[in-house]
Amino acid sequence: MGIFSFLRRGKRRAADELNTLLEGYDLPSFPQVVVSALGTLRDPNASMLDAARVLQRDPNLQVKLLQTVNSAAFALASKVSNLQRAATLLGRSRLEAIVLTQAVSGSLSRVDVRGFDMEQFWLASSRRAFLARGLASLLHPATKVESFTAGLLQDMAVPLLAQTHAERYPAILTQWEQADDARLDMLERVRLGHDHPLVGALMAARWQLPHVLVQSIASHHEDSDDAVAFVSRLKMRHDAGAWTRLAQEAVARFDLTPQQVEQIFSVALQQADELSHILGHG
Repeated sequence: MGIFSFLRRGKRRAADELNTLLEGYDLPSFPQVVVSALGTLRDPNASMLDAARVLQRDPNLQVKLLQTVNSAAFALASKVSNLQRAATLLGRSRLEAIVLTQAVSGSLSRVDVRGFDMEQFWLASSRRAFLARGLASLLHPATKVESFTAGLLQDMAVPLLAQTHAERYPAILTQWEQADDARLDMLERVRLGHDHPLVGALMAARWQLPHVLVQSIASHHEDSDDAVAFVSRLKMRHDAGAWTRLAQEAVARFDLTPQQVEQIFSVALQQADELSHILGHG
């Protein structure tokens, strides 16, 4: 049964199904400050300064948000030292994306999986995010922000599956990494009976992430010309040959010039290190 049938049954049923798939793992809730800030950002009658004031109630979160805002990922013309200024410069959708990113990374930082490299996980996720944003800027520019967030969070269920299936999951990851044409979601369905797009979408629904993001996480391994689906081909371990082949496929698939793709891929490699360091040391 697919993700959308679960989601149609409502938030409570999605939470129950997630609990079953994660074998009783208690998915952390977002901090109340985050919940309040996201509600403010989604309220058309609230201002960006209102959202900034809510976020300032948590000093640690404020520091992490400013680190992210001032990173190359968001390319502000100058560094900012307070959230009010950042909110004004970023706008509603980009600030929401940053808050969501920090909330998810904070929740996943509590996952303790022996043998699972969380730093490598965030590095690969950051590369997908930058690739998705770069491709979206040429293919469907109106979705740049959403593509970045979806590329970053599309595999957020993987650490939880590695934890709840500690005996079986390392072999799944190894097989995926070693076979060029292997798909992680298919291997998971064979070995586990469910996959990370399903679990990730249920996590997103439980956390009340935007519906478009829930859908994108659920469908990111489907064959489409969407930038988010395309970057799902990128595996956790960086392989220069696979990276080059993916760039060549982007040229052919999207009718882009080699120069355009080279620029997108080069930026992704350069900027992902900084963002992954911020996310991996929450």
